[in-house]
This record gives sequence, structure tokens and C-alpha cells, in this order.
Amino acid sequence: MEKTNQEFLAEDLKFLGFGETLKTSLGEAMANNETSFELYFAGEIGFEPLHAILYFTKTDPKGFFFFSGYQLALDNKLQYFKIFKGKGVTLKEGFNLLCGRAVFKQLIGKNGQKYDAWMQLDFNIKEGENFKVNTYFGSHSYNLSSSLDELGIQPPSSNWDRQMLLRSLERGNLQSGFITENGELKEVLIEANPKEKTVTIRDSFLPGGTNPVVESPAAISSPGTKNAENMQDKKNLRSKKSKDL
Repeated sequence: MEKTNQEFLAEDLKFLGFGETLKTSLGEAMANNETSFELYFAGEIGFEPLHAILYFTKTDPKGFFFFSGYQLALDNKLQYFKIFKGKGVTLKEGFNLLCGRAVFKQLIGKNGQKYDAWMQLDFNIKEGENFKVNTYFGSHSYNLSSSLDELGIQPPSSNWDRQMLLRSLERGNLQSGFITENGELKEVLIEANPKEKTVTIRDSFLPGGTNPVVESPAAISSPGTKNAENMQDKKNLRSKKSKDL
């Protein structure tokens, strides 16, 4: 049986990390038969609340809707992420980018050509309403695996293998690991640092009681979410957007 436009969109939302909480709102909005609509999402990752506006459009009034992108808000930072044919920056990757970490993605150039590159937001430079996106291509010569070897970083437990650790870091996750210090293993937090062509090492216990988001081997799943159909969330996000943060 052929899938409906709504089923395709619901799968895209789930794949991109928005879960299934917007299913009802999606169906209701599509039934209004407008050429575009927005949905509002609220959730949390590692006890950090985040909000998003999701944009849906169709070029032909009698055609299909497409999920064209979303604007994500974390603390006082906003960033719009474009979605193309159900692919793009996932919610968790968007969260990591707004936390300042780098993400390794397949990107599409203006000529339609696909390429792999690290991307990282520059919070010191704005381009319109967005932060500037710095990209580091293959020619930048950043080798994450070699950087781990140079620093002697080991996976966080026997449940992890090398590829799991690399994939987690490529998604921009702050990941736990071990280094040898004074002849003993010390647990640390690590993140990819393509700009400096290395791996950033942090203490596993951050000051101020900070509770970092650290991945487990199975944590490729969607984050827990809260119902986003909340007008106060909508007002808060609109307010942040209007201030051109």
C-alpha cells in the first residue's frame, strides 16, 4: 500500500529526532489545505530545554507538502537548519551545534554536488538571523581517528568499539573516554575539534554541577520530548526571534 504524504512527513520527523508527538498536529495542519504551515516543538536533551519552529510548504497547491526546515532555540541562541528531501541536521545534531561543538555531515553545494565536511557555528559572526557556519573539508586534513591515537584516548567501556566512538563524536556529541595519566586511567570528556585538528579533552566533572549530555552505545535514538502544542512556547520562541539574537 502506497504511503500518504502525511506518513512520509511523519517518518521524516521521527528520523530527524522529533519523535511522534507532532503526528496529530501534522494531520490537522495538512487538512487545512493551506500552501504552508508551521508546527511548534518543545523538548529537552540532557535536561536542557529546547524549542523549535518547523516549516512545511508545497510549491503546487495540489501537490505534496515538504518539511523545508526548522528554527531551533537553545538558551538565547537561534539557528535555522534547512531540510532537503527528509535529510539534514537532526535535532540532536542541531543541539550539539548550538552547544558549540562540530558535526560531520554530508552537505550539498550550490551545484547540487554532495560532499562530506565538518560544520561548526561561529557565535561571533551573524549572517542574517543565523550564526555563520564554518565548514572544514577533506582538504583541511583533519583525521579524527588519528587524533584519538595521538592522545591515547580509549573508549569509555568494553561495550564500545572504535567505530561507535568515532560515530558519536562525528555527530557532535560530548563523549566520555579514558586517558592514561601518571600510569592510571582517568575518565575525561572529549569532543571533536576540526578547527584545531585535534580532540578537545575536558574533565569528566564540570564546574558548577553541570550535567553534560554523554552518549551510550545505543544512543542513536530520538531524545525524550514534551508536547510542543503549547502557545506559551510559541510566544517565547517568537520573542527570541524578534530580538535577532
